Amino acid sequence: MGAVLRGQQARWFVGREAECRLFADALGAAEPEWRILNVHGVGGIGKSTLLDAFGRVADQVGAHYCQVDCVELPHSPRRLAERLAVMFGARVRSRGAQLGLQDCLAAIRGRANLGPVAIAFDSYEAVGPADRWLREVLLPSLPERVVIVVAGRIALPRLWRDRAGWRPLIRAIPLAPFDRPTTRRYLGLHGIDDRDLSERAWEVTQGHPLALSLLAALVARHGLAALARWEDRPDLVAELSRRWLREVPDPRLHALVEAASAVRHFDQDLLGDLEREPVAAADFDRLTALSFVRPGQGGWRLQGLVRSALVRDLRWRSPARLRQLKHRALEHHARRLTQAEGGEWGGALAEFFYLLGDALIGAAFFGADEQDADEVYVVPATAEDLGELEQYARVCRERAATGGPAEFGLYDPGTGRRFRYQYLWVDFVRAPLDFRTVLDLGPGTVRLARDARGALRGISVVIPVNATTLPRLASQPVTGPYFRSLAPEQRAEYAVAAERTAAWFLRHLSAAAPEDSAARGVLLQDLFRIAFREGRLLTTSPAPFFQDLLLHTGFVPSPGATHHDFGPDLASPTYVLDVRGARLADLLTRLLEDRDPAPAGANMPAELAHALARHLTGMATVAAADRADDDPLRALTPRERTIALAVVEGLSNAEIADRLGIRPLTAKKHLTHVFAKVGVASRTQLIRRMLGGT
Repeated sequence: MGAVLRGQQARWFVGREAECRLFADALGAAEPEWRILNVHGVGGIGKSTLLDAFGRVADQVGAHYCQVDCVELPHSPRRLAERLAVMFGARVRSRGAQLGLQDCLAAIRGRANLGPVAIAFDSYEAVGPADRWLREVLLPSLPERVVIVVAGRIALPRLWRDRAGWRPLIRAIPLAPFDRPTTRRYLGLHGIDDRDLSERAWEVTQGHPLALSLLAALVARHGLAALARWEDRPDLVAELSRRWLREVPDPRLHALVEAASAVRHFDQDLLGDLEREPVAAADFDRLTALSFVRPGQGGWRLQGLVRSALVRDLRWRSPARLRQLKHRALEHHARRLTQAEGGEWGGALAEFFYLLGDALIGAAFFGADEQDADEVYVVPATAEDLGELEQYARVCRERAATGGPAEFGLYDPGTGRRFRYQYLWVDFVRAPLDFRTVLDLGPGTVRLARDARGALRGISVVIPVNATTLPRLASQPVTGPYFRSLAPEQRAEYAVAAERTAAWFLRHLSAAAPEDSAARGVLLQDLFRIAFREGRLLTTSPAPFFQDLLLHTGFVPSPGATHHDFGPDLASPTYVLDVRGARLADLLTRLLEDRDPAPAGANMPAELAHALARHLTGMATVAAADRADDDPLRALTPRERTIALAVVEGLSNAEIADRLGIRPLTAKKHLTHVFAKVGVASRTQLIRRMLGGT
């Protein structure tokens, strides 16, 4: 019967090939690089299933494999030694005698003399007082060739962080959810072969094995039709929540976990605001020690699927409580905005947009958060990256040539809404980018999304607009239609000194794989950090996805700036987001008013909108004064600014006169006034002065 059971377990086992190879190599190695293999991860990630697979690997190589469940482990060292001795075949030598540590060690050594031996401890977080005896007595006494496997929710180096001598002997392996191909293989074993259904299942479960097994059981009972809205079944989500909350021992910690699930990132201060009472340091330490809590760039966070499951469970159990938590979080981040300096707006704005609950914003900007995409990060490109950028473009052109527009999906875990769009390869086929030229426009103009392995997952091109870049932007396809549509005095506003930035022009943003939500999400979030500093962001696109997203985030089409530079069949409006000074408060107020109603009696939108307006208007006034101190055009009239800008473009007096509809002599007189006000004596000096030289 055991052989039949092991065969069935092997049939349903998918993935974890690297972990099984690592274990097999250790069994066959004379001197393994490590002594303890530590597999760890959140509840339901497949730790016990992997230990069963290790047992099958041991059988294949003739190794003796002993697996111990720490939940059932006796806490008495003597009883534990007796249990292990019996598992390794030791027998009591006389009536009334008891097996002890030496009998246990002798039995293990006897097995080790016959071949490889492995001892696995499952659910190690439940080991309790036996941990010290295992760590200080049993494990140091074992033969060198015994392979030890420890599986638990908490990484062993964290549990043994005060025992530095063990760290070099531990190989810690975090178990990740299944990727898309492994998810499809698993579902295929359960009769779910439809690719769209598999993709949908992966979006909802993010490849979490327990969630997938619950889904497969649902299909077995009710058929494929049960997948229609399976994530809205309270019983399934409650089962996931119960599994994770087993390690939460008391109501106080449970309340903190519940509050943390309502936000993307949290710290001690935010939790205090959510709970309306200070959070003790000891309670915060207990919270951050949970297996599904991890540090991130913006603070601590719950593991993605845990967070979405807890939020869904809370929405069914107590929707008023969930609205209250999100409302308090909005208050917290709005106050941060009223106190932040310009460079700190990005993080607060990202949290603010997340909490608004817009499904498309959630799917595009933050959907990858639920997949724990912390390993994807954004760095500025340099000239050394040119070859890789050109290779990226070549691959995209080849995909466009062979496959045409690529479909991709977006999923918002917060609302359960899905979106389908086509990806157009226009920046690689219709209006290709010259990365060499773009890199010369300034540091950080090209942004790279890389993962932990260093692979290039996506790029964005965000060009600063100033007197240096404006002539090129105005003369090029794609960017030129907007600037050419402006009145001369409007265009002159962008001709600030070279070290300044009047706005940013988002020229391009893409993921190497259109379905890569993680890369696209981090690049979009990166815009909060770089573009909102100056308060004005420009962009254009023929893609319905970007057009919809821009409108949802407050962009407005610029009149007269729609073009067909991506192709005669692709109308591309130019969009502007102007959040300088009080405009940001206006935008946030509009978005707040469009969200779900606030709890009864709350008047946060009006109060915070006025506070934001006062604060941001003051910051804008100071920033404008600072810019004016160094602005070579500050003393010029709008007409004189237009003429100075034309000089930078290289136009002669006659060409300037023709553009403005005036006589060449009048243009020359205006230019003389410009020279006098700026303090220069020639065109060359004027250009140098405007570009930030002396």
